[in-house]
Amino acid sequence: MADSLVKTTDFTGIKRYTDDVLKNGGTEGRAEIGDLIQKVDKRMPGHGQKLAKVIGYLILDD
Repeated sequence: MADSLVKTTDFTGIKRYTDDVLKNGGTEGRAEIGDLIQKVDKRMPGHGQKLAKVIGYLILDD
């Protein structure tokens, strides 16, 4: 999934999925979305941050 997200700038299609995972997935769901964001950011720096912003995922900087 991360590979396909790197190829787009329109994250609205995944928002419904991520909303469901964040709402119903508990800690594991948040970790899954966090991992996805990290994978996207690793493949294309800055893209993961954009994804996080669109889906409303809070990222705390170190």
